Amino acid sequence: IYAGNNIRFNHCVMKKYFLTIICLSLLSLTMNGEIVLSEKFDKFTDGTEDQPAATAISDFDAMTQTPGWTGSDIRSAGGCIYIPVNALLTTPAFDLGKHIGNYSLSFKAKSATPNAFFFIIDSNGGYQSGDISAEWKQYTVTLSTGSGPSNGGLPTTLSFYGYTDMLIDDIVMDDSGV
Repeated sequence: IYAGNNIRFNHCVMKKYFLTIICLSLLSLTMNGEIVLSEKFDKFTDGTEDQPAATAISDFDAMTQTPGWTGSDIRSAGGCIYIPVNALLTTPAFDLGKHIGNYSLSFKAKSATPNAFFFIIDSNGGYQSGDISAEWKQYTVTLSTGSGPSNGGLPTTLSFYGYTDMLIDDIVMDDSGV
């Protein structure tokens, strides 16, 4: 095969070259990603899943592994978080701007409320919602609205809003791009 100024290119060499570039690019994407948040809420032991604590949490930093959590009307529920109707739980701020702002969030949730659903919104207007079962189940959502210093923006926070009563636990936020 000839190209340009009669320079001969070996087709197999070029194919290997491009495959190597693609593999290295994919490898670099996976190596730059990381788990930015992992929270189990083990210290939220007051109350139970069936009868959450009567008083709202006022000092999240004393009860979480990662400082910076905030919320309104959030209750302990025997090692997990109870989010009643109209309550809000917000994560600490993180740089989620890597990989064009793509990131994922996984968590366990359940609700005894009929037709229950979760609603999650980030500080940049990205949101996801979905049905919640009556038994503990793992949920994973992906968003593409992450920001932070890595893409010239402000760090991102994520909020769980209680449109229906729900219990949540084992939150993991991953910015490795999806």
